[in-house]
Amino acid sequence: LAHGITRALANSEFELYYQPICSLLDGRIAGFEALIRWHHPTDGVIPPMDFLWIAEQTGLIRDIGLWTLERACRDWPTLRQFTNYESPFISVNLSPTQLASEALVDDVEKIIARHSMDITELKLELTETAMVEHPEIALKILNRLIGLGSGLALDDYGTGHSGLNHLQRYPIGTLKIDRAFIAPMLESGQSHEIVRSSVDLAHSLG
Repeated sequence: LAHGITRALANSEFELYYQPICSLLDGRIAGFEALIRWHHPTDGVIPPMDFLWIAEQTGLIRDIGLWTLERACRDWPTLRQFTNYESPFISVNLSPTQLASEALVDDVEKIIARHSMDITELKLELTETAMVEHPEIALKILNRLIGLGSGLALDDYGTGHSGLNHLQRYPIGTLKIDRAFIAPMLESGQSHEIVRSSVDLAHSLG
């Protein structure tokens, strides 16, 4: 698979699917999340959970991450036509490996400039695990990205390590509550309360 990933990058076997993110207030599309899929020539469509961990271990995740960011920014003018939201955005995932090098900030600046994109319309997503692996470097990188104007989203909130500590330490602008709490919340009073209190906490922190 590692050799296949290198080939896939060279032969355009990767594709981005764009998931709409809608406002619960009025149902309008507020933005899109870029989700990568691998169209393998013999195995068909391979979901990200089956290959991204290999890319992470082999260091290929940086190339995949840059490809994803480049493609999302390239496609953004087309996607933007599908929303009349006041502050639309395209959301792209960051990996723990990308948060280990300050070169990420320079890469983001170059890609944004290349596609003449307003960086305030780019939202970068990361998991709590990414921040745990390289806390000091991650904080420095995230502050630089915020300084450029990018938004930051914390993915899978509630299932990682010491989530409250991350909220007070890192410049997070969006909380994405994990599906483990969202899915059962209509049947489970506990899940409902966890989601409600998480939303209240997010609003109180701005």
